[in-house]
Amino acid sequence: MTNRYLKNSMGDLILKHDNNYHFVASKVIDTFKGGIPSASVIIPYFESRKTINCCLEYLFESINFVKKQYKEWKVEVTVIDDGSVNFPARKFIKKSLFKHINLIVQPENKGITEARNTGLSNSKNQLAIYMDSDIILPKDLLLNHLKLQGFCQTKKQSCISFSLFNFTDMEEWHKSSNKERFFKTNNDFREKCLYEDTWIGYEDDKKFIGNKFTILETTKYLSDWPKSGQFGPWCLANMVLGGFFTVDRGKAIEINGCSPYFGKYGFVETSLVTKVLAKFDDFIIPVIKSHAVHLFNKQASFDKSKRDLLFRKAHDLYFNHYLKFDLIKVINEKI
Repeated sequence: MTNRYLKNSMGDLILKHDNNYHFVASKVIDTFKGGIPSASVIIPYFESRKTINCCLEYLFESINFVKKQYKEWKVEVTVIDDGSVNFPARKFIKKSLFKHINLIVQPENKGITEARNTGLSNSKNQLAIYMDSDIILPKDLLLNHLKLQGFCQTKKQSCISFSLFNFTDMEEWHKSSNKERFFKTNNDFREKCLYEDTWIGYEDDKKFIGNKFTILETTKYLSDWPKSGQFGPWCLANMVLGGFFTVDRGKAIEINGCSPYFGKYGFVETSLVTKVLAKFDDFIIPVIKSHAVHLFNKQASFDKSKRDLLFRKAHDLYFNHYLKFDLIKVINEKI
């Protein structure tokens, strides 16, 4: 992928972005003692009864961990039930957790884009935190993101922060008597990966098959992202996955959230990140001091061949169409 986009198009703007944020994020998190932004956690739900209670229990442990240090910190948690029929959130979320959330019920299933944007438009705090219902947080991870965001605010900077994941089978997670071990490692492609043939979005990407990548280490945790705007087959916006990331809520509102062009598989969160990058030039920064667990069900996971097909379609839509749009046109999309 080269910069084949017209001037001031989305693609042109994000490929020219300079992500040199000039500090070591892990050191900032260790030493920062200043204030942190208020937060709105946005969690889409669709028939997610097997993971939602565990997700919320660990989230509230993380919230309590923050409040021990920042007693006046403001937070809200919004769950958007995207038209669940078999396992509605109102019925399957534990009562002890239910009283601590805002629940929005969509009358019908409209997809994750609509759910995330509904949560965003109903949020009120400084920071929007996008979280999936199958994500489990270690207790310090939320605070680490907030400290990084607080530090950036003191420097008159702004960033999108994101976490890495340990993708873990649900059965293995529930059987384990030592769940803390899952938070100490990850199997995330952004840490290290061997590029697979099913990852190809362009024919030109075939040259990367079999190559080993250590994206974060090689790019100094994205602060030394190549001037070309791409690292191997990836652009910077591809580094943010939807499971757990934070962004300035006002900016997310201003660019009208996630794009309605995406919604089935892949690039939903990328569309939001792309618009924020293109309009506001925010930094993209990983939080690596601990990792979130991303639960999946081996027995019920989405068919891989279908997933690969949908990924390729979304990849084509993003790189060959979406990035060619003028920024103003894309921002004028309605939530």
